[in-house]
Amino acid sequence: NRRQPDHRQCAARRVAGGPPVSGRLVLVRHGQSYGNVDRRLDTRPPGAELTALGREQARAFAQNRDRPTGLVIHSIATRARQTATEISAVLRLPARELDGLHEVQVGDLENRADDAAVEEFNDVYRRWHEGDLSVPMPGGETGDEVLDRYLPVVADLRLRHLDDDAWTRDIVVVSHGAAIRLVAATPSSQAPMRPTNTIVNNPANKIPEMKFSAEYFNKSETCSASSFL
Repeated sequence: NRRQPDHRQCAARRVAGGPPVSGRLVLVRHGQSYGNVDRRLDTRPPGAELTALGREQARAFAQNRDRPTGLVIHSIATRARQTATEISAVLRLPARELDGLHEVQVGDLENRADDAAVEEFNDVYRRWHEGDLSVPMPGGETGDEVLDRYLPVVADLRLRHLDDDAWTRDIVVVSHGAAIRLVAATPSSQAPMRPTNTIVNNPANKIPEMKFSAEYFNKSETCSASSFL
């Protein structure tokens, strides 16, 4: 297994380690977008908007929350912002945008929907989960680059809020499927979590000792580029 840079190990521990916390960091994949409908590799912000179904999914997520929420955060992508807006309207909380939480950037594969492009994405993404994070998407990001921009953001949220004994609410972060799965699979111990084979309904991939969960819409979708970007 490849060794992570020290600063990333530190960030991962801040997300997953440390003293017990009352709130959870909940990473939520955005609702269905028009890019999803078209099965396009839509990763470059601002990107496609939500469909009507995507907005319904976001509202349903908020309505089904069984824990108090203190913050709603979203990436810079339009579909994430719109998902967060629907969630925050139900929860009566303002939504806040943070940089670094956007989707894996696929470079030369952007906006393609052909089988060859999807296969190339999946091949690189599979190598990341096998530990070779230095491989780039064609003209796009490496796994290292994704983690180096993403992990410090969620680590800072934990330090500012979840590590405070007085904080008792969850932090909902609306982000993107490929990025979420990569972060969820990042080793924080000798037994790193691995992503599941399918995208499942809320909640999924709960890790109680980490006070962390990754939640997805669209139960029937398989874990492939066209279904979770």
